[in-house]
Formats: sequence, C-alpha cells, structure tokens
Amino acid sequence: MNDRDDAISIEPCPAARDAEAGAFLREVFYNELGFTPDPYLDKDFQSLCGHYRRGRGQIWIASENGCILATTALLDLTLSRSVPASASPEILELAMSGGDAELKRMFVARKARGRGIGKRLLEVALTHATASGFERVVLDSTRDMRVAIDLYKAFGFEEIPDYNGNSRADIFMALVLPGGS
Repeated sequence: MNDRDDAISIEPCPAARDAEAGAFLREVFYNELGFTPDPYLDKDFQSLCGHYRRGRGQIWIASENGCILATTALLDLTLSRSVPASASPEILELAMSGGDAELKRMFVARKARGRGIGKRLLEVALTHATASGFERVVLDSTRDMRVAIDLYKAFGFEEIPDYNGNSRADIFMALVLPGGS
C-alpha cells in the first residue's frame, strides 16, 4: 500500500462541488456499502457544506483528475451547547472553545481503496481539529468497517460508550487531542 499518492488532491469541498460530493456519498454509502437511506440520519447529504461548515467544522474531498474519490468531515458539536442569544462576546467565545468534534462521512470509493487516501484525510481532519482548539474527536461506525476501525485505532482512537444514539452504529470511539482533557 502506498502511504502517499501525490496524484490525489485533498481540499475543503468547494461550495460549487457540494451537490457532486453529496452524489458521491450517496453512491458509496447506499450502493457500495449497502446502507438503507434514512431521511433523518442522512439530511446532511442535501447540503454538505452548509451542514459541516458551521462553527469550526469542515468537509473535505479527495479527488484525482477532478473525480471525487473520498470525503470526510468534522461536525462542531459545541454548536449544540445552550447559550442565550443575549450572551456577551466573551461568553460566546468560551462556549465555542474546546469541546468535541465528530468525524463524519469518512468514505473512500471502492476503486480508490488501498492508496492511503483515508489516512491522509484523517490526518487533515485531525490537524484541523487540533488547530481549531477541539479537545476531542469522536466518531461512530460499524464493526463491519474493519479497515476503517483499524485506521482509527492506529491513530489512537479508543472505544467509548454510545454518545449519540445512532441506530446504524455499533462502535463509538474517541481521540483526545493534544492539549485536550
């Protein structure tokens, strides 16, 4: 396996490619991996950039010759904190600091697997999470995704109790980031 494939570019998903990235995710998620569509759990597919770019979140695409081969995203879970609209800028800044980011939509197309793309995407996401001041990155997955689970473990993720009630998931993991608690 190649640890680095320089023909692959990784970048934040441009808004102009949002629909294309959503179509890619639907293809991999439903057709390649066999998940059943769920309008509630998959509502982010409608506007990936709008969903993941809130707060300190982000979504990335990995592509080759303009073709999307993989995605990953970070969801800023601090946005669910309850802060009054009348809060001072200092309180708002404090409410948005630290906390958890959730790794989401980490998928590599079957034709692109084994090229180190997942590892590179995870490195990009974790670098962003650390630079953005998150304390921890959490994720949910299924044990059937053994290669992904092994990758997460290689980066230091450890199993934790269910944190979000996702009915599709049967494994929940977390990584404490440098400076996190």
